[in-house]
Amino acid sequence: MSQPITVRRHEDGHLEWFVPDSAGSGRIHRGSVDDLPPDGELHLLVPGERVLCRRVETPARSERELARALPYQLEDELAQDIEDLFFAFRREGRGRVRVLITEQRLMQAWLDGWPDTDAIVDLRPDYLALPMTPDGWTLLIEDERLLLCTADGCGTSIEASLAQPVLHGLAERQPPQHITAHLVGEASLPPFPWPVAVDEHRQPHALAVLGPGALEEPAPVNLRQGPWAPARRHGRGSPAQARLALAAAIVLALGLGLRLADLLAYRSANQQAMQEMVRIYRETFPDARRVVNPRVQLAQRLKALESASGQADDRALGLLDALARAWQPGLEPVSLQYREGRLELRLAADSLSRIEALRKRLQEKGVNTSLASASNEGGRTRATLRIEAG
Repeated sequence: MSQPITVRRHEDGHLEWFVPDSAGSGRIHRGSVDDLPPDGELHLLVPGERVLCRRVETPARSERELARALPYQLEDELAQDIEDLFFAFRREGRGRVRVLITEQRLMQAWLDGWPDTDAIVDLRPDYLALPMTPDGWTLLIEDERLLLCTADGCGTSIEASLAQPVLHGLAERQPPQHITAHLVGEASLPPFPWPVAVDEHRQPHALAVLGPGALEEPAPVNLRQGPWAPARRHGRGSPAQARLALAAAIVLALGLGLRLADLLAYRSANQQAMQEMVRIYRETFPDARRVVNPRVQLAQRLKALESASGQADDRALGLLDALARAWQPGLEPVSLQYREGRLELRLAADSLSRIEALRKRLQEKGVNTSLASASNEGGRTRATLRIEAG
């Protein structure tokens, strides 16, 4: 089983990481990417100043509707073009969504330079690794920075010199009843211009708090989703969840409406896999009245489809598995069809070289892949790849 590790990436690129031990504490290390344990399951913390957190009410019902609607719903709050931004989200109840917003170029930079980006199973701003204080705030103050996690599960990271006006502004909207403050080294609390109970804890290192916090499941919001999701499944999922992911792949191969993005997301087989499979099953088979066990019901449907089409075979799974392992951020799936033992993938990217790199990775895995067509539309390259077993 992979070792869970919290890794903190600082603005200057240097790394610190926390490895938990059986005693319930852990050890803190410093170094480069090459110094990390090779079998680590990485939970990557990035500077919170670069990630905006919001909680919104939205009428959007499906995941696709959310992905389309959120950028425009939040556009007035953002100084940048929404085309340059990435929106990650997680539902928190009927109509309520927690959203993380950052730049596309930063997502690329944070994931560049790793031997295996799929080892990064969780990516979040550092302030979302702080434990929440009910009806209050959690602060971590170190050097010249202050991290804040609010009771609603959002937060921010700011320069310590700006702490007083920022905290005062937040308190005017929703004053905390209690503050839990973690002070690293010689750091001190800023003055609070309102009466509030403060519980202080002196810490030897920020990762003494952030390290265990980042390993708590589930993650508040994981930035590794959509086009930035890991390409392959990790070891925490149960065998049943793994079978569900494969069943979803078969449905996709049969052309029943699932996109490659769904496959890449669900292969992670995380804690939400069962709920997501119920949703997928209902979207794929809208005539279903009750979904008690999506795995069994999906298998029954697939068996019937297999008898009718003869196409749901091991070749489809093998090709999909190779494609998932070769996939990289920056590629946008458009459509995927499987017929007569061959996948036909239509995709878009910012350059033909990125698509060609995918083709070469598939070839290296022993999968015959050819470029059937390519064109440039609106500054983006659109292409069709034909993929079949060697």
